[in-house]
Amino acid sequence: MKTLRLFIVLICISIYLLSCDKEGEKVIVTNDYLPLEIGNYWKLEYTDKTEVVGIKEINDKSYYALIFRSDTSYYRIESDKIYVIEILDNESTESVKYDLTAEVNETWNFHVVTVTLISKTDSITINDTEITNCYQFYFDIPDMIDEEHSIWLAPGIGLIQEQCFGECLYLFNKLDKARIGGQDIDF
Repeated sequence: MKTLRLFIVLICISIYLLSCDKEGEKVIVTNDYLPLEIGNYWKLEYTDKTEVVGIKEINDKSYYALIFRSDTSYYRIESDKIYVIEILDNESTESVKYDLTAEVNETWNFHVVTVTLISKTDSITINDTEITNCYQFYFDIPDMIDEEHSIWLAPGIGLIQEQCFGECLYLFNKLDKARIGGQDIDF
């Protein structure tokens, strides 16, 4: 009986220790590739943060308002597709930006941009942390030169990395800080 109690206590301690890290920054990984909750934000190394600041009803649908610099876009998720409304030339049309149901190499249009799902299994390493099963989306405006870029979304985190293929200061721009579900993450 004593052995059983000791065994249970050791299991409980092990679970507690494994669920913690040095500063309480452990990320709970889920299959949500863009966690939309007011207060969530993503700050990449070389850009301003993108933050979820509110909810807005548009055409009888609820959208999360995301602000990047002074621009606001409206995001909603339905059937593993991430729809976005951006105000372009005083028009506000909804379009799929990220299709999590797409097959690798499948393409679709996001407004004037052609989007291709490149991978569903990329691993991104930031400092000593490896995040697996990241989706890579490639964006191209066919009528423009040097604007191509990729964006990676990580499970339970969201925006984790960008890559520029044109003229830019930094080839890769990785996640530096985030807040997901009230939890601060500092890479």
